[in-house]
Amino acid sequence: MAWPRALPLEYPCHENRYSAAVAFSTAYGGKSVRRGRLSPMNARRGCTALVLYLIAAVVTPFALIFFLVVLGGTDSSTTSTSLSAAVQKDIGSDQNELAVAQFLVDNGYSKAAAAGVAGCVAGESGGNPEAVGNGDAGGLIQWTPMSKAAPNPNIITGDAAKDMKTQLADLLYYNSAQGQSLVNQFNAISDPVIAADFYSENFERPRIALSDVRPSVAQQVFSELGG
Repeated sequence: MAWPRALPLEYPCHENRYSAAVAFSTAYGGKSVRRGRLSPMNARRGCTALVLYLIAAVVTPFALIFFLVVLGGTDSSTTSTSLSAAVQKDIGSDQNELAVAQFLVDNGYSKAAAAGVAGCVAGESGGNPEAVGNGDAGGLIQWTPMSKAAPNPNIITGDAAKDMKTQLADLLYYNSAQGQSLVNQFNAISDPVIAADFYSENFERPRIALSDVRPSVAQQVFSELGG
């Protein structure tokens, strides 16, 4: 779009003068206006067009900043996970299996299902977010390789508290990625040990069936959750 030529702003918006507003209107393809007398309607239209142009020129940059900063997208790899006070307390007390279960309950899982996951986490890593296994496996559920953890694959940094938070978010994402129908079936189980078996068979899928299940941990965590 071509910019208008310099406007004679020294002329007031007056119905009988060649105003800046009329010059603006003419420069943008309006009807040809001869220098001289103008009708009141044309003068008012020119003034209105100029005012709207100036408002747009002032508002547009701020609107652009708003959409870029306030409504801008979020990088999923850096998305933070809010932990409840109970989860933070469990992590601080080195009760990571319970922290895993409480986190899942906070995010809509049944107590039995959450305890079942804890029973598998106990078998996979002993609840240690820094645990590293064979084949570049690592973390609470031994993501293999660790680079497959999502949305944040940087799951082991040496900062256990930070890594625990990252892995809880990745665990929730991993479960959801298996399909909502499977998650719904999982949450319908009322026995924590049966839930642990179901999680192992349908989510973890270890080479040796049910080798990661720790029934006693599932039952204990279920009890601590008030199940």
